[in-house]
Amino acid sequence: MHVAGGTYPGDLLDTIARLAQEGHPVPCVTVVNHIGLPAEIKRVSPKTFVVFRRVFGKDDPSPENMGWPSGAQWLDYMGGMPVEADAIQYANEWYTDNGRPASDFTRFRDFYLSLMDACTARGLHCTVLDLRPGHIELDQFEVLRPVFAQAERQSHVINYHMYGTDKKDWDMTAGAEWFALRWVKWLKDYPRLRIIGGEAGEYNSPRYRDPATTVAMMGQLQELLKPYASQVIGACWWTLAGTPGDWSGDDWKDALPAYEAWQRA
Repeated sequence: MHVAGGTYPGDLLDTIARLAQEGHPVPCVTVVNHIGLPAEIKRVSPKTFVVFRRVFGKDDPSPENMGWPSGAQWLDYMGGMPVEADAIQYANEWYTDNGRPASDFTRFRDFYLSLMDACTARGLHCTVLDLRPGHIELDQFEVLRPVFAQAERQSHVINYHMYGTDKKDWDMTAGAEWFALRWVKWLKDYPRLRIIGGEAGEYNSPRYRDPATTVAMMGQLQELLKPYASQVIGACWWTLAGTPGDWSGDDWKDALPAYEAWQRA
Protein backbone atom coordinates (compact mmCIF):
# COMPACT_ATOMS: atom_id res chain seq x y z
CA MET A 1 0.00 0.00 0.00
CA HIS A 2 0.99 3.59 -0.65
CA VAL A 3 -0.88 6.26 1.32
CA ALA A 4 -0.52 9.75 -0.17
CA GLY A 5 -1.21 13.01 1.63
CA GLY A 6 -4.95 13.20 1.02
CA THR A 7 -7.82 11.65 2.98
CA TYR A 8 -7.23 7.95 3.47
CA PRO A 9 -10.16 5.49 3.62
CA GLY A 10 -11.84 5.28 7.01
CA ASP A 11 -11.56 1.50 7.01
CA LEU A 12 -7.85 1.44 6.10
CA LEU A 13 -6.62 0.54 9.59
CA ASP A 14 -9.44 -1.96 10.08
CA THR A 15 -8.47 -3.66 6.81
CA ILE A 16 -4.80 -3.83 7.83
CA ALA A 17 -5.75 -5.12 11.30
CA ARG A 18 -8.06 -7.85 9.96
CA LEU A 19 -5.44 -9.13 7.55
CA ALA A 20 -2.81 -9.20 10.31
CA GLN A 21 -5.12 -11.05 12.69
CA GLU A 22 -5.88 -13.65 10.02
CA GLY A 23 -2.20 -14.27 9.29
CA HIS A 24 -2.02 -12.29 6.03
CA PRO A 25 -0.30 -9.06 7.05
CA VAL A 26 0.12 -6.28 4.52
CA PRO A 27 3.83 -6.58 3.62
CA CYS A 28 4.63 -2.88 3.47
CA VAL A 29 3.12 0.59 3.48
CA THR A 30 4.60 3.93 2.43
CA VAL A 31 2.94 6.78 4.33
CA VAL A 32 3.21 10.38 3.15
CA ASN A 33 2.91 13.14 5.77
CA HIS A 34 0.36 11.38 8.04
CA ILE A 35 2.82 11.47 10.93
CA GLY A 36 0.75 9.41 13.37
CA LEU A 37 -0.34 6.73 10.90
CA PRO A 38 2.88 4.63 10.92
CA ALA A 39 2.54 4.01 14.66
CA GLU A 40 -1.12 3.05 14.23
CA ILE A 41 -0.22 0.60 11.45
CA LYS A 42 2.56 -0.96 13.54
CA ARG A 43 0.15 -1.25 16.48
CA VAL A 44 -2.40 -3.31 14.55
CA SER A 45 0.07 -5.09 12.23
CA PRO A 46 3.57 -5.34 13.76
CA LYS A 47 4.93 -7.37 10.82
CA THR A 48 4.06 -4.68 8.27
CA PHE A 49 7.14 -2.73 7.15
CA VAL A 50 6.30 0.98 7.23
CA VAL A 51 8.15 3.76 5.41
CA PHE A 52 7.43 7.41 6.25
CA ARG A 53 7.96 10.10 3.62
CA ARG A 54 7.70 13.82 4.22
CA VAL A 55 6.57 16.22 1.50
CA PHE A 56 6.56 20.01 1.89
CA GLY A 57 3.58 21.49 0.08
CA LYS A 58 3.06 20.16 -3.44
CA ASP A 59 6.58 18.99 -4.22
CA ASP A 60 9.12 16.71 -2.63
CA PRO A 61 12.14 18.45 -1.16
CA SER A 62 15.05 17.49 -3.38
CA PRO A 63 18.79 17.42 -2.63
CA GLU A 64 19.26 17.93 -6.38
CA ASN A 65 17.73 21.41 -6.07
CA MET A 66 20.14 22.28 -3.26
CA GLY A 67 23.27 21.27 -5.12
CA TRP A 68 23.65 17.97 -3.30
CA PRO A 69 24.64 18.91 0.25
CA SER A 70 26.11 16.20 2.43
CA GLY A 71 23.66 13.60 3.65
CA ALA A 72 24.19 14.82 7.20
CA GLN A 73 23.29 18.38 6.18
CA TRP A 74 20.22 17.09 4.36
CA LEU A 75 19.11 15.14 7.41
CA ASP A 76 19.31 18.34 9.48
CA TYR A 77 17.43 20.29 6.79
CA MET A 78 14.62 17.74 6.69
CA GLY A 79 14.29 18.11 10.44
CA GLY A 80 13.42 15.68 13.19
CA MET A 81 10.65 13.25 12.39
CA PRO A 82 9.16 11.82 15.59
CA VAL A 83 7.56 8.97 13.72
CA GLU A 84 7.47 5.25 14.50
CA ALA A 85 8.43 3.82 11.14
CA ASP A 86 10.80 1.07 10.04
CA ALA A 87 12.53 3.46 7.62
CA ILE A 88 12.29 7.09 6.58
CA GLN A 89 12.46 8.26 2.97
CA TYR A 90 14.40 11.52 2.66
CA ALA A 91 14.35 12.00 -1.13
CA ASN A 92 12.18 10.92 -4.03
CA GLU A 93 12.73 10.28 -7.76
CA TRP A 94 15.48 12.89 -7.87
CA TYR A 95 17.15 11.38 -10.94
CA THR A 96 15.24 11.84 -14.19
CA ASP A 97 17.90 11.85 -16.93
CA ASN A 98 19.56 8.58 -17.95
CA GLY A 99 21.82 10.57 -20.26
CA ARG A 100 24.10 11.82 -17.51
CA PRO A 101 27.63 10.41 -17.54
CA ALA A 102 28.51 7.91 -14.84
CA SER A 103 31.06 10.38 -13.46
CA ASP A 104 28.15 12.56 -12.26
CA PHE A 105 27.18 9.80 -9.88
CA THR A 106 30.08 10.40 -7.50
CA ARG A 107 28.06 13.21 -5.88
CA PHE A 108 25.00 10.98 -5.55
CA ARG A 109 27.17 8.22 -4.09
CA ASP A 110 28.71 10.54 -1.54
CA PHE A 111 25.31 11.96 -0.56
CA TYR A 112 23.80 8.57 0.25
CA LEU A 113 26.93 7.33 2.01
CA SER A 114 26.80 10.40 4.26
CA LEU A 115 23.03 10.10 4.77
CA MET A 116 23.32 6.47 5.86
CA ASP A 117 26.14 7.27 8.27
CA ALA A 118 24.15 10.17 9.76
CA CYS A 119 21.03 8.03 10.14
CA THR A 120 22.98 5.16 11.69
CA ALA A 121 24.56 7.55 14.20
CA ARG A 122 21.06 8.69 15.24
CA GLY A 123 19.59 5.21 15.43
CA LEU A 124 17.53 5.66 12.25
CA HIS A 125 17.08 3.62 9.10
CA CYS A 126 16.53 5.26 5.73
CA THR A 127 15.57 4.26 2.23
CA VAL A 128 18.40 4.53 -0.28
CA LEU A 129 18.52 5.80 -3.89
CA ASP A 130 14.72 6.33 -4.10
CA LEU A 131 14.70 5.83 -7.86
CA ARG A 132 11.91 6.25 -10.38
CA PRO A 133 11.26 3.36 -12.82
CA GLY A 134 13.54 2.88 -15.79
CA HIS A 135 16.70 4.08 -14.05
CA ILE A 136 19.73 3.56 -13.67
CA GLU A 137 22.25 2.25 -16.23
CA LEU A 138 24.87 -0.39 -15.39
CA ASP A 139 27.85 1.97 -15.68
CA GLN A 140 26.09 4.33 -13.26
CA PHE A 141 25.45 1.41 -10.92
CA GLU A 142 29.17 0.63 -10.83
CA VAL A 143 29.85 4.08 -9.36
CA LEU A 144 27.17 3.42 -6.72
CA ARG A 145 28.49 0.04 -5.57
CA PRO A 146 29.77 1.48 -2.27
CA VAL A 147 26.21 2.64 -1.53
CA PHE A 148 24.86 -0.88 -1.94
CA ALA A 149 27.63 -2.34 0.20
CA GLN A 150 27.09 0.18 2.99
CA ALA A 151 23.30 -0.20 2.90
CA GLU A 152 23.74 -3.94 3.30
CA ARG A 153 26.19 -3.48 6.17
CA GLN A 154 24.09 -0.90 8.04
CA SER A 155 20.68 -2.49 7.29
CA HIS A 156 19.26 0.38 5.26
CA VAL A 157 16.83 -0.41 2.44
CA ILE A 158 17.04 0.21 -1.32
CA ASN A 159 13.94 1.97 -2.64
CA TYR A 160 13.06 1.47 -6.30
CA HIS A 161 9.66 2.34 -7.75
CA MET A 162 8.32 -0.81 -9.38
CA TYR A 163 5.99 0.47 -12.08
CA GLY A 164 5.06 -1.22 -15.33
CA THR A 165 6.42 -0.04 -18.67
CA ASP A 166 5.26 3.21 -20.24
CA LYS A 167 4.75 1.28 -23.51
CA LYS A 168 1.93 -1.06 -22.45
CA ASP A 169 -0.79 -0.14 -19.97
CA TRP A 170 -2.21 -2.45 -17.29
CA ASP A 171 0.46 -5.13 -17.66
CA MET A 172 3.26 -5.47 -15.08
CA THR A 173 5.01 -8.22 -17.02
CA ALA A 174 5.69 -6.15 -20.17
CA GLY A 175 9.24 -4.82 -20.15
CA ALA A 176 9.69 -5.98 -16.56
CA GLU A 177 13.45 -6.47 -16.97
CA TRP A 178 13.80 -2.73 -17.61
CA PHE A 179 11.04 -1.43 -15.34
CA ALA A 180 9.56 -3.40 -12.43
CA LEU A 181 12.62 -5.68 -12.10
CA ARG A 182 15.38 -3.35 -13.26
CA TRP A 183 17.05 -3.64 -9.82
CA VAL A 184 17.57 -7.43 -9.97
CA LYS A 185 21.02 -7.27 -11.55
CA TRP A 186 22.15 -4.72 -8.93
CA LEU A 187 21.30 -6.78 -5.86
CA LYS A 188 22.77 -10.13 -6.88
CA ASP A 189 26.17 -9.29 -5.31
CA TYR A 190 24.59 -8.15 -2.02
CA PRO A 191 22.56 -11.12 -0.72
CA ARG A 192 21.70 -9.56 2.66
CA LEU A 193 20.55 -6.26 1.16
CA ARG A 194 16.79 -5.70 1.12
CA ILE A 195 14.71 -3.69 -1.32
CA ILE A 196 11.26 -2.15 -1.19
CA GLY A 197 9.06 -0.96 -4.02
CA GLY A 198 8.17 2.32 -2.33
CA GLU A 199 5.72 2.89 -5.17
CA ALA A 200 4.31 0.39 -7.66
CA GLY A 201 1.60 0.11 -10.28
CA GLU A 202 0.54 1.43 -13.66
CA TYR A 203 3.10 3.76 -15.26
CA ASN A 204 0.80 6.12 -17.15
CA SER A 205 -1.79 8.38 -15.54
CA PRO A 206 -4.58 7.94 -14.58
CA ARG A 207 -3.31 4.86 -12.74
CA TYR A 208 -6.58 3.43 -11.46
CA ARG A 209 -9.13 1.69 -13.67
CA ASP A 210 -11.21 -0.70 -11.56
CA PRO A 211 -10.85 -3.27 -8.73
CA ALA A 212 -10.36 -6.25 -11.03
CA THR A 213 -7.52 -4.59 -12.95
CA THR A 214 -5.85 -3.45 -9.74
CA VAL A 215 -5.70 -6.87 -8.10
CA ALA A 216 -4.76 -8.56 -11.39
CA MET A 217 -1.73 -6.26 -11.72
CA MET A 218 -0.85 -6.80 -8.07
CA GLY A 219 -0.90 -10.52 -8.77
CA GLN A 220 1.38 -10.10 -11.78
CA LEU A 221 3.91 -8.16 -9.73
CA GLN A 222 3.72 -10.69 -6.89
CA GLU A 223 4.65 -13.47 -9.32
CA LEU A 224 7.51 -11.41 -10.73
CA LEU A 225 8.92 -10.85 -7.24
CA LYS A 226 8.66 -14.43 -5.95
CA PRO A 227 12.16 -15.52 -7.09
CA TYR A 228 13.63 -12.68 -5.05
CA ALA A 229 11.58 -13.14 -1.88
CA SER A 230 14.63 -13.30 0.38
CA GLN A 231 15.47 -9.68 -0.47
CA VAL A 232 12.14 -8.07 -1.40
CA ILE A 233 10.14 -6.59 1.47
CA GLY A 234 7.18 -5.82 -0.77
CA ALA A 235 5.73 -3.21 -3.11
CA CYS A 236 3.56 -0.25 -2.11
CA TRP A 237 0.75 0.11 -4.64
CA TRP A 238 0.20 3.69 -5.81
CA THR A 239 -1.96 5.12 -4.23
CA LEU A 240 -4.57 5.48 -1.54
CA ALA A 241 -5.39 8.95 -0.15
CA GLY A 242 -4.90 10.53 -3.56
CA THR A 243 -8.10 12.51 -3.06
CA PRO A 244 -8.32 15.45 -2.71
CA GLY A 245 -5.23 16.43 -4.63
CA ASP A 246 -3.28 15.81 -7.81
CA TRP A 247 -3.58 12.02 -7.55
CA SER A 248 -7.37 11.63 -7.46
CA GLY A 249 -7.31 9.73 -10.77
CA ASP A 250 -4.88 7.23 -9.22
CA ASP A 251 -6.76 6.60 -5.96
CA TRP A 252 -7.68 2.91 -5.63
CA LYS A 253 -9.81 3.24 -2.48
CA ASP A 254 -12.75 1.58 -4.27
CA ALA A 255 -10.58 -1.51 -4.76
CA LEU A 256 -9.73 -1.87 -1.07
CA PRO A 257 -12.31 -4.67 -0.45
CA ALA A 258 -11.01 -6.55 -3.51
CA TYR A 259 -7.45 -6.10 -2.26
CA GLU A 260 -8.41 -7.53 1.14
CA ALA A 261 -9.98 -10.58 -0.49
CA TRP A 262 -6.93 -11.03 -2.73
CA GLN A 263 -4.56 -10.88 0.25
CA ARG A 264 -6.54 -13.65 1.94
CA ALA A 265 -6.54 -15.90 -1.11
